Amino acid sequence: MCDISTQLDIVDALIGWEPELAENTIDRREKNYGSFFKEVDNDGGYQKIDVPMIAYQFLFVFGDNISFDMQFVRDERVIWRAFQPEDLFMIEMTMHQIGRMKKQNGTTFFCITLTMLFIFGDSLVLIASASHPIFSV
Repeated sequence: MCDISTQLDIVDALIGWEPELAENTIDRREKNYGSFFKEVDNDGGYQKIDVPMIAYQFLFVFGDNISFDMQFVRDERVIWRAFQPEDLFMIEMTMHQIGRMKKQNGTTFFCITLTMLFIFGDSLVLIASASHPIFSV
């Protein structure tokens, strides 16, 4: 995992809260991130368009073992085929770990789960993990 600041940056990317994005990208992410996190089949292209773009943007978070093919990066777009299927699956699972949808008293909330790790010798030790609602959807 990465530092908390980077995790918050990933959440901003996931929900379209990055002002430097094109307006149509912000609109698509804001409209469709909930479907991705609820694992709905028709997520408005979020999994095929936005997940690879976010994965590319935060490639340093997911490790050096990620296979990435630059021939699938065109005009600031990253085609999902740029990643090996198993790598993209791992990235999606990490995204699901950082951002989650939770239902409470009939209201659905988008939550961020922040994880703090400590390096102890050759091992990573979990210090804390907390999930906090950000807003209702």
